Amino acid sequence: MLKQSFNREKTNSTKYRNSKGITPLCVADMDFLTSSSLTNKMIKRLKKSTLGYSYVDCNFYSSIQEWMKQNHNWKIQREYILFSQSVLSSLNSTIQILTEINDDILILSPEYHAFYYLIERNQRNVLEYSLEEDKGEYHIDFKKLKNSLTKKTKALLFSSPHNPIGKVWTYEELEKLGKFCLQNNILIFSDEIHSDLVYSQNKHIPIASISSEISNICLTFNSPSKSFNLVGFVLSYIISTNEILLSKVNKQLTLNLYNKVNAINDFMLIEAYKEKKWLQDLKSYLYKNIVITDKLLKKYNSKITFKIPESTYLIWLDFREISLNNTIIEEKLINNCKVRLLNGNDFSSKEGNGFFRMNIALPRKKLIKVLKQIAIEFK
Repeated sequence: MLKQSFNREKTNSTKYRNSKGITPLCVADMDFLTSSSLTNKMIKRLKKSTLGYSYVDCNFYSSIQEWMKQNHNWKIQREYILFSQSVLSSLNSTIQILTEINDDILILSPEYHAFYYLIERNQRNVLEYSLEEDKGEYHIDFKKLKNSLTKKTKALLFSSPHNPIGKVWTYEELEKLGKFCLQNNILIFSDEIHSDLVYSQNKHIPIASISSEISNICLTFNSPSKSFNLVGFVLSYIISTNEILLSKVNKQLTLNLYNKVNAINDFMLIEAYKEKKWLQDLKSYLYKNIVITDKLLKKYNSKITFKIPESTYLIWLDFREISLNNTIIEEKLINNCKVRLLNGNDFSSKEGNGFFRMNIALPRKKLIKVLKQIAIEFK
């Protein structure tokens, strides 16, 4: 399944739309077939089911509870969970109801590009704190973070694990960040969609699991879509122990029509969270792709470097030694290498300069071909 190559150009794939001979390694979905066990269960379900209006299966909630307990050592109650259609639509509703127009929303840049869009489309202000970086290692300087705050700072929009740098935050970092937000009356909106794609000795810790006090200011957003190759489904959930915050968000989801389940998406979560073997095989394959990327760039003496990510199937490539601006690099990637990466400037006009994000979730043979073209072009 993971080695098998197939043509996505005629599948209505957003990533491959108008690709015209360019390999798109920009959009964060996988060029693998979804688990055959999972798709077979879906087919079987559809054959037995009518496709009328549906409500959320109670097993949807118990599956999330069990998954969080087993994989993230987080015990949550049923009433702490909301169904929602996607992480981004959930964040959109949350920003609308828990902050006000012209409020400042803090992000730790470079940060997932959609965060900027969500903040600005809702007439809030992006408050950008630049993470401290040294040879690909990123951390928070809390004195500088404190100095960056304004009186209008109401929330932190947080990715954990971090997209695009692939950082898995440690317990100590999360605890310190959580206490910082408590001390400064800042809500935490934590996007944890990559939490099940963590490698090696790293361990994802939900920031809301650190303490009851931190949990009370947190809303956690998650979905099996990235981990189980289901991003085409409208499927996610929100977790919060703060009943008042959760109730407000639920009302806004209803107002925006973002909490309507279809005839199959809750079923897909229930069944996806049974696919542990497939997920383990996937992570093993992805990590080998990451290692091969590192080896090939070094083999061809490329000036491109990167720190091995601790999570996700996204690599934060460092082109700074090339001494070209991102526009020229992007042109060379498309015209000479026939590949499209995501421009680092989309993640921060300042911290993203000299960087590009690359998706390595594709069959290895195809990845190697693309990597050789990139490595040779940027020697």
